[in-house]
Amino acid sequence: MGDPTDFIVIPKIKVIYFSQTPNGQVLLEGTLNITAHNLLFYNNDENTFTILYTLFEKIEKQALQDGVRCQLILKTKTFLEYKFEIPSQEEMNVIAKSIEQLSNIQELNNIEVYFPFLYHPRNELLCPIAYPWNGYSDILSRWGCPPGKFLVSDLNRKFTVCPSYPREVIVPSICSEDNLIESAKYRHGYRFPVVAYYNKKTGASLLRAGQPLVGNMQKKCDSDKKLLNACLVTKQRGRIIDTRTKSNATQWVSKGGGTEQPGMYPHWLLEYCELERPEAMMENYEKLFKICLEQGTPNRGAHWITALSSTKWYHYVMTAMQTALKIAGFLQTDSSSVLIHGTTGTDNTLLLSSLTQLILDPYTRRLEGFLELIIREWILGGYPFRARTMGLLESEKERGRAPTFLLFLDCVWQLMRQFPRSFEYKDTLLLLIHEHTHASEYGTFLGNSMKERSTHKLNDRTFSLWAYIHSIRDSFENPMFEENFACLWPCIYPINFICWQRMYLRDPVLEDEIQHYEVKVKEVYEERDRLRKEAQRLEDIFLRLKVASELMSANKDGEQKTDTGDVKMGTVTGKKGTETSQTDTTNSPDTVTNRTDKTASETGPTKIPDTTTSETGPTKIPDTTASETGPTKIPDTTASETGPTKIPDTTASETGPTKIPDITASEMGPTKTPDTTASNSDTVANSLSSSTTDNPVKQDDPTAL
Repeated sequence: MGDPTDFIVIPKIKVIYFSQTPNGQVLLEGTLNITAHNLLFYNNDENTFTILYTLFEKIEKQALQDGVRCQLILKTKTFLEYKFEIPSQEEMNVIAKSIEQLSNIQELNNIEVYFPFLYHPRNELLCPIAYPWNGYSDILSRWGCPPGKFLVSDLNRKFTVCPSYPREVIVPSICSEDNLIESAKYRHGYRFPVVAYYNKKTGASLLRAGQPLVGNMQKKCDSDKKLLNACLVTKQRGRIIDTRTKSNATQWVSKGGGTEQPGMYPHWLLEYCELERPEAMMENYEKLFKICLEQGTPNRGAHWITALSSTKWYHYVMTAMQTALKIAGFLQTDSSSVLIHGTTGTDNTLLLSSLTQLILDPYTRRLEGFLELIIREWILGGYPFRARTMGLLESEKERGRAPTFLLFLDCVWQLMRQFPRSFEYKDTLLLLIHEHTHASEYGTFLGNSMKERSTHKLNDRTFSLWAYIHSIRDSFENPMFEENFACLWPCIYPINFICWQRMYLRDPVLEDEIQHYEVKVKEVYEERDRLRKEAQRLEDIFLRLKVASELMSANKDGEQKTDTGDVKMGTVTGKKGTETSQTDTTNSPDTVTNRTDKTASETGPTKIPDTTTSETGPTKIPDTTASETGPTKIPDTTASETGPTKIPDTTASETGPTKIPDITASEMGPTKTPDTTASNSDTVANSLSSSTTDNPVKQDDPTAL
């Protein structure tokens, strides 16, 4: 392959670009530049864009009515259309031929012809980066695998066992390297069974491989059988899902292939899933591409829907989803391990393995988890991106093309449509990834295998798409996302599968409406999040106030119970500590009350206990139960008509405690209810005690009490 510039005859030409906008078609005069790697259009109004040649799918030429000017129509693999008016037929033919030759460059031997090797981003966040994960060991930990069940084998570190496998794979620990090598020789493309997913709930494993090389001789391989049986759950039979039709699988027997026979694998049950071969899918993809970009498609009616059905594309989508759902049921409900394989194990096998994990593993529905899934199952799994995506539809090199990865993205979108809150990312992420699988300035999808990428040192010489995605991840986040840890069980009736208009129709008016809708949805959910935070804040305040109120109430009840108990039991302070005892106000030898008026005694005047310290022990406070009338009031001794009440001498007496004169009801007025609160009762008792021992009260002082 020579220098790409050898194909450029007319490097620059004045053209008119037919721009499709939400307001209709706009004609822009400008210059079209044909460079070594992309097509560049620019005009004085700064309407500039570039298109990598590898993005083109089909080139069409049309003559205009005047017979002089011509129209060059460039259709892309992303279902977009670019129309340019060229001044003459001759110039258009020359330019069209140059674009066709530059679009069919596929040889990787001369790696300098690929744009990712020449791309140097200005953004410092974009740096050479391998993959957004830390290897298979972390994956085993996240899956919750029991210690010793599986191991990360580097048997293929030099790509000598299987050229399409990565350096490391997950295999059962019980299998030796010799077992793996023997199994590899028994499988198509040396793709021996490897673990793609482990269900920690049931202990079942998901494996993928190439078809067994049974042939007409009905060959057997004990190492292959041992590898598969090591993944079985106790007392449960495994399932083998052959992605091909039964007739197609049988045809491969004469070519040395085939499928597992029941007699060879008695612990495994075989099923076929009726998915089309990649070559057959490609034929129907061409039909899909044609009807999506045909003229007049904005006014799509019954005729267009019938044409869409004839492509069988959504039959493929439905079949893939039904099979993935069945596999997920085997793993999650039946506790049965599953082996998936087709012919090569690189197309439908990876499709079903990936969809099954999306159904079962909630981590794959997060942005980082989805990128990891694509890395593990498609890039490291050996999907030949270069062979499946490069070249024009009508070129001779189109024979290796297949739309399997596009089918996978469509199935993901169908899941997202049925479970809009379970995915952290929007379909704009799917659209971006699809575009970069065909044409990219990054080396992420360049090459057919890890061996090929390693040979040309793509990780060191090119930049990563994942770094770019992480730098703008906010634009892919789904505002409706609420993490769902349950399995997703979608409806799989034909009516549930609809056309992914944002991918296939690319209508500017429709895209404008979708973007407007997304902005409104984002605003609504941002307001919802704000209200949730405010509600949480108010709830926290309410709970704190509630707890504080309960504590205050508990403290108050505790104080009341303590005070009531203290008053009932009495508080005795002696030399050896504090003693409490039940006090009888009538029989206690330490508290004596002499009544001089029986009438007053019957009405219950307030009695003040003797506070003089006696030889028999400390003074005891009588029982004063709680009253509804309020705190205890000490009788007013100034209310007597005869003058101030004389308080007898309260000094210690040998004959016994001093007797306090009885104050009758007639003289004092209504009886005052004793105080039961801790503060008042303690204050009264303490004041009386201190007045007796430290500061004797004068008998003629009416205010002493």
